[in-house]
Amino acid sequence: MFLTALYNLFLICYDFEKIQAHLIIMKKSNSAYIKNITKKFKQNANPENAVPMKKYMKNRFEFFGIKSPERKIIIKEFFAEKGLPEFIDLNEIIDELFQLPEREFQYFAIELCGKFKKSWTEESLSLFEKMAITKAWWDSVDYIKSVCFKPYFLKFPDRRYEITQRWIDSGNMWLQRLSLIYQLGYKDKTDVELLKRNILQLNKSDEFFVQKGIGWALRDYARFDPDFVKDFVAKTDLKPLSKREALKNL
Repeated sequence: MFLTALYNLFLICYDFEKIQAHLIIMKKSNSAYIKNITKKFKQNANPENAVPMKKYMKNRFEFFGIKSPERKIIIKEFFAEKGLPEFIDLNEIIDELFQLPEREFQYFAIELCGKFKKSWTEESLSLFEKMAITKAWWDSVDYIKSVCFKPYFLKFPDRRYEITQRWIDSGNMWLQRLSLIYQLGYKDKTDVELLKRNILQLNKSDEFFVQKGIGWALRDYARFDPDFVKDFVAKTDLKPLSKREALKNL
């Protein structure tokens, strides 16, 4: 009996060592992946562009100075050359990318998430939410909306009411903004009742980005149903900014 117990203990320790070794390999692999994209960005850095880009973002972030069109080409070439990491490693890689100072790393992290769309589970939402409130500003939040939240809710539509209500109740203005704008471009797939519900809970907000989000959401839907938007704006007590944005093209 003693020998059996000792043997079982040996197997447990052996498995634990294998797991540890595997984790070390994974971490090294993730580190190499990030080093490779860092090298790409550094090779294409433009200090002259970095100054106005940083200023445009209210000096909140550092930049390599790679403008969006060029950055997209660089990232496309990078994916073609290096491929994608394992889906199981995505959270760790995203966390590391969001800790780095240059804003291009966060843009890359968002695009990387989009590459795994087919692998997303309902639990992927927690990663997207973490990204949305980390180093949050309109550029990253709106980009995450397009790449992550918009397709996520098309894939898991049953969660929309519960999740957007949680965002509204959170008091976080970026999550509140997302509850308003994630349906942009949905057209006939827009859940109008949900849009109305969320607007009516946030129409008294003093936050600029929330007010702007209300107007943007209504202006976008006006392309599909202008009469609804005109009627809704006429009957709803909206902040002046929201109203102006909603009726801009009507």
